Amino acid sequence: MDTKNLILAIALSLAILLGWQTFVEQPRQAERQAELERQELAAGRDPNTIGVPTVPSASSNTQPVTATGPTVPRDREEVIAETERVKIQTPTLSGTINLTGGRFDDLTLLEYRDTIEPNSKNITLLSPRGSEEPYFAEFGWLTGNGTVSGGGQTRWTANQSKLTIDSPVVLTTRTDDGLVLTRTITVDDHFMFTVTDRIQNTSITPVNVS
Repeated sequence: MDTKNLILAIALSLAILLGWQTFVEQPRQAERQAELERQELAAGRDPNTIGVPTVPSASSNTQPVTATGPTVPRDREEVIAETERVKIQTPTLSGTINLTGGRFDDLTLLEYRDTIEPNSKNITLLSPRGSEEPYFAEFGWLTGNGTVSGGGQTRWTANQSKLTIDSPVVLTTRTDDGLVLTRTITVDDHFMFTVTDRIQNTSITPVNVS
C-alpha cells in the first residue's frame, strides 16, 4: 500500500508540474512575447527582424555578425555550476534551486533508479535549460503593464544555502517598479514542495498582479 501511495504521489506531482507549464507558464510567456512585439512596433522596429544579423556598410568600423546555428546541448552538471543555487537535501530528494528565476531545474529521486540494476543511476526528474533534456518548473507574477515579476530572469537572494524538511528557504527580490517579492519554499519528507509568495508594493502607485 505504501508503494502504491508513493507512486500515486509522484504521478500527481508530475501532473501538477505539467499542468502548470501548459496552462499557466506557457500562456504567460506568450503574453510577454506579445507585449515585447507591441513595444518593438511602437518603437518603429519590425519584431520579425529582432535578433537577425545585419551586414555593416562599407564605411562601418564594426565587424560582421555571423548567424549561429541551433544551440548544442551541454553537460548538465556544467550548466548547473554556472548559476548561484540553493541546495535541496531530504531523505528522498537531492538537487538545487536556481536563484536566477527561482527555478526548480535540478532534482533527483534518491529512492528510484533508471533500471532494475541496484547500481544504476538515480532518476533525474528535472534538468536546467541548456542541458540535453531540459525540464523545469518556475513561477512568476504578471503585472498590469505586462511585465513578469519573479519570473525566469529574476535574480533572487536566499536567506540560507540549503533547503531541508526542517529548514524552509526564503527568497527575496525587489523590482524596478517598487515591488518586494518574498517567496517561502518548504519541502516534506517525501516529494511535496510548497511555494508561498508574498508581494509588497513600496511605491505610491497601485499595481495589479495576476
